Amino acid sequence: MARHYRIADDSSRNIVAGSSLGGLSSAYFAFRHPELIGNVLSQSGSYWASKSYATSGKSPGRAAGQWLVDQFEEAPRLPIDFYLDVGRYESEDLMRKSNRRLRTVLESKGYSITYQEFAGGH
Repeated sequence: MARHYRIADDSSRNIVAGSSLGGLSSAYFAFRHPELIGNVLSQSGSYWASKSYATSGKSPGRAAGQWLVDQFEEAPRLPIDFYLDVGRYESEDLMRKSNRRLRTVLESKGYSITYQEFAGGH
């Protein structure tokens, strides 16, 4: 990665960021590579998504999701800090509930997390 991108040797100095599916992707990349990425900035992350939706874009039904939240819940705590936000005017069932669940999982595992719901939509 360092051959192609400017990245610090210290993962705590590297941030990935994204919104919507990009927020989910950022958290996933840090989850898979905490030795490279120590910070995630996720705006309205699509944590409701199932793994098949996230990898193919084809949804077998949105209700069968939150696969990445489950991964964080099952794994040991990783050296990653999080900033999560989600709009208060987004879907309660999809966006807000899944972002809140991720927040709760991360907090229960001792992650450093900043979370906010802002007056906005997607």
